[in-house]
Amino acid sequence: GGAGTEGAGRDEWYAGFEALRPHLERAIPAGAAALVVGSGLSRLGEDLAAAGGCSRVVACDISEESVARMRAAQGIAGKVVYEVADCCALPYGDAEFNTVIDKGTLDTMMQADAPEPPRQMLAEACRVLLPGGIFLSVSYGDAEMRLPELERPELPWTRLFSDTLKVGMATYFIYAYMKRSEAPTT
Repeated sequence: GGAGTEGAGRDEWYAGFEALRPHLERAIPAGAAALVVGSGLSRLGEDLAAAGGCSRVVACDISEESVARMRAAQGIAGKVVYEVADCCALPYGDAEFNTVIDKGTLDTMMQADAPEPPRQMLAEACRVLLPGGIFLSVSYGDAEMRLPELERPELPWTRLFSDTLKVGMATYFIYAYMKRSEAPTT
């Protein structure tokens, strides 16, 4: 865990699995089908499959190189599917996953000058969630920076919790949302 690398070519830019584990366990039901968006070279997908109780894990990233490296380095044969995918146009069905996890991807999207990319990403994350499913975001952005996007009225989810996690000198903000069964009427 931690901020170091484990295995050739692996990077954890944000908090590692062990630091995140209490928050993940609080949000992710046992046996969940999980999607990790913008997975990069993170071990999170494998950690979710090995120790996080997930029955199915898909880790997607827009970088073909990152996906190829993760496929080559995969330690848990068949437990994690690595796919090239744009988090703003996910190639998955509606209500396909119990959990969608973002570890730093929203932060990257929020650096764009236009608001559309993060809004598209969040709409897609919500779309692929089952009703009652959980979206979990690990971010450097505090509530003042992230809640205006995470809590837009068109997103049919409700905040379960928000936590602060300190790892070394870094502070992370963790946001968990549950998709409502029915979208509110507009």
